[in-house]
Order: sequence, then structure tokens, then C-alpha cells
Amino acid sequence: MAIDNIENVPDSPGVYIFKDKKGNIIYIGKGLNLKKRVSSYINPTSFKTSILAKYIDNVEFLLCDSGLEALILEANLIKKYRPKFNVSLKDDKSYPFIRITKDEFPRISITRKREKGSYYFGPYASSKSLKTTINITKSLFGIRTCKKMPKQKNPCLSYHLKQCLAPCQGNISKEKYGKNVKSAASFLSGRYKVLLRSMERRMKNLAKKLLFEEAGRIRDNITAIKNLFETQKAYFIKSVNYDVIGQFGLDNKKFVAVLSIREGRLISQNTFDISKKEDGISGFIKQFYIWTESIPDEIIIEEDIEDKGLIEEWLTTKRKKKVSVTIPKRGKKKGLLVLSKKNAGLALKKDKGEESSIFDVLGFIPKTIEAIDISNIQGKYASGAVVVFEDGKPRRDLYRRFRIKIESHDDIGMIKEVIERRYKKMLKEKQTIPNLIVIDGGRGHLNTAINTLKSIGIAPNVISIAKFPDRIFLPERKIPIPVSSNLSVIQQIRDEAHRFSLSYHKTLRSVSLWI
Repeated sequence: MAIDNIENVPDSPGVYIFKDKKGNIIYIGKGLNLKKRVSSYINPTSFKTSILAKYIDNVEFLLCDSGLEALILEANLIKKYRPKFNVSLKDDKSYPFIRITKDEFPRISITRKREKGSYYFGPYASSKSLKTTINITKSLFGIRTCKKMPKQKNPCLSYHLKQCLAPCQGNISKEKYGKNVKSAASFLSGRYKVLLRSMERRMKNLAKKLLFEEAGRIRDNITAIKNLFETQKAYFIKSVNYDVIGQFGLDNKKFVAVLSIREGRLISQNTFDISKKEDGISGFIKQFYIWTESIPDEIIIEEDIEDKGLIEEWLTTKRKKKVSVTIPKRGKKKGLLVLSKKNAGLALKKDKGEESSIFDVLGFIPKTIEAIDISNIQGKYASGAVVVFEDGKPRRDLYRRFRIKIESHDDIGMIKEVIERRYKKMLKEKQTIPNLIVIDGGRGHLNTAINTLKSIGIAPNVISIAKFPDRIFLPERKIPIPVSSNLSVIQQIRDEAHRFSLSYHKTLRSVSLWI
């Protein structure tokens, strides 16, 4: 149908499909009143709509019984045809997901193609954080990665590395393997507390049955998950589940950033390019959640969208639990939205070849940097190290190492001891305090360092850098900063401190064997 033949457009709910002169689908939309919706493209009022209108030659319709049915159909058609004016989360590439299949013994893998018959977690904008996540998942739950269940007498290398339970060898029943898969899905969705409660029940039941080896493996996994969980900063006292979607636009470019908060903790940050897309945040939300299994209780956005109610109804149906879309005006949620918008701005800057530098992050260029690291095995042979860099180059003659005196398994207590011994001596000898101190660890390590330095009467600039994935914590910033190539010098200094500390730790261990 020709676009200007508006009288023949139905006034019922449905989906409209715009095509160009060659018959290519260029945009798919939906409306509760198709006639009213399509007529807005004949005399466009916005810049983006006017660009789209130039390409429209004809329109097709698919009628629906309700607005919700139209929304779901629209999302599925966009996913199938990927029109150039719709948000499809795909420009030059498609973003990767973690997939868990629905086989008899499901497998876990990384994929860019999404098909029915599997569970998907993501999308992930960073391939590095994706690989880290999948490696941790394999180590914790032993889910197989092979494309086909091999028929061989001996298990593969993954089994010997304790990254697979080897169902191909009959080492585990379908029921027990299925419980591990369910736990892996909870882990990937960020439902840590639900997962830990379930694992603790399994551990106790196995112990009652005197299956201590299996119970011990689950206990070790519980400890590993708790350690990983505790390194993440809690932003809310309550166990809230939010996705915070901020946007930043400049010079016809627009990026969105999604901060995923599960059980009160930030578990991921991802950014996406939605430049030159007609359907904006509304279209992004529909395409972002159509595949993923990880849907929060609340989606936080910065401005109202036309089909907010339909999106809430669709996601509530999909999740089988209430989902709301909110626009906060003040408070912590508003603060998170501002931070999400800043992340979108950083992504746009990086896309234009302007990555964040140390100056962008710190506000100055440090001449002298010291990094502190701790090495120990459950408190034994504990050692600390300080490495010194001047103008970006190591000063090995100024490196210092410390044998920890306190008897504790607590890294934070050991950090406190090293800081006190190092900087009290520097003050006593009237040495120059470094411009920047880097602590290996998360928010807790950073706060301890700041408080310890204040207690001895100095207040230098201090940051910390945590692993899995590498991210930098600043005293005045709630959300950590992902390490980009322009910030890799911080990463390299941290790694050098770890190497130096570990070498001394190994020396202490080897000496003890000869005593």
C-alpha cells in the first residue's frame, strides 16, 4: 500500500512495516491505532522521523487483537529482519551471549546466534568479561562445553582440570547434572542468595547421607561464590534487582549503558550504540530483553516512553513475576541513572577514538606511583610488597617487601599492616610520599587504605584495582571504572606488585621446607 493512501489504513492495533522502493524492509513499528500512528510519518515533526520518511515507499500491516500482542510481534519481526532504522543490537557485529542448551545433558557455550531451544544470558558488550564469566561458571558447576557427547573410554582434559563433570563417562546422573545446570543459570542471572540457599540445602542433605566428598565439593563452591560476591560493592541494603538504562547523545551519535544490579550489587556494565535508530530506548528495551533470561524487578530509565505499560505487561508475562519501568526524580535510583548516563558518554567518547585517560579518571598525571599487594595461603607465609614507578617506569631499587607479622587470614588486616609499616617509616625518614597509591583489591581494601593513611597523618591519592573483570575503584565514585587500554598502566603496575609479592611468598614457603 502506498504510504500516502492513509484512508485505507485500519484504526485497530497492529504492526506496520515500511519498505523502500526496492522492497527492502527499513522500519517496523506498532501502534494501538495504526491509522493515527502511520499518519505521523506523512508530516514528520522530528529530525530522525523526517530522515526515515524520505525512504518510505509503501507500507504493510499485520493486525493484532491487543497492544501486547502487537508489541511481541513487533519485537520478533525486528529480531528476524533487522531493519536499518530499528534498534536491533547489531551494527557491524552482533553481541555475544552465554547459551545453555536444553539437551539431556546441557552444554554451555558462547554464541552470537540466538535460536529457540536454549537459554541465553547477556548480551555482553565485553568479550573479556564474557570469557571470564564462562570460565568461572565452568569451574564452579562443571557444565560440559563439547558440541557432541563424545564416545570415548577416558574423560577429556576438562574433566582433569575440574571444569567438567564428564557426563559422557556416566560419572553423574541426569538429575544431579540438572541441579548443577539450574545452579549455573541462577549464577549467570545474578540470583546469588537464592543459589547459595539451594546449595547449602544440598550440602546438608548429602552430609546426612554420609556423602562427604560430594558435600565437600559443594562447600568449596559456596565459599568461592561468597568470595566473588563479597568483592562486589553493595549499593542497596535491600536485595533489589534493577537494570539502569542511561543514554548519551552527541553529533548524531547515541549510546546507551545498562547497569545490572542483582541482590543490591552491581554485577555487570554494558554499553550499546543505538545511533540513527528511530525507535530509541523503547526499541532498545524490547530487543535487549527478547532473548535474555535475566529480567529484573525494575527497569530504570530517564524519561517516559510511549509503550511503557505494554512493555511492563510483556516482561511480567515473560518473567512470570511483576516487572516495572520507572523514571526516578531523586534519590539513589536517580544517582545510578546519572552514573549510567556517564558510562554511555564514555562509550561514545571511546567510539570516537577518545578513550578515558589517567587524567580523565584522576584529574592529574601522577609522577610517582606505588602499588601494594598481599600474597598468602590461608594466612600462612603471608607477605606484602610495595613496587615504585616514576614517570611510568619501574624503580626496582625502591621496591620493598614485608613479612606479615599478624596471624590472620584477613587480606584487609594485612594491607593495613603493610601501609602502617611503609608510610610511618617514610614519614620518620622524611621521604616524599607518592602522588598515587594503588591497592590490589576492591572497595573494602580501598576504604581500609584510606582510613589507615589518615590515622598516621597523611592523605595521598589512593585507588584500588580489582580482578574478574579488571576495574578501578575511586574514593568518591560509587561505580567502578572498567580498565581500558589508556588505563592499562594501572593494571601493569598492579601485576608487577603481585609478581614481586608472590616471589617473596614462594621464597618463604621454600625456606620453611628446609627448616
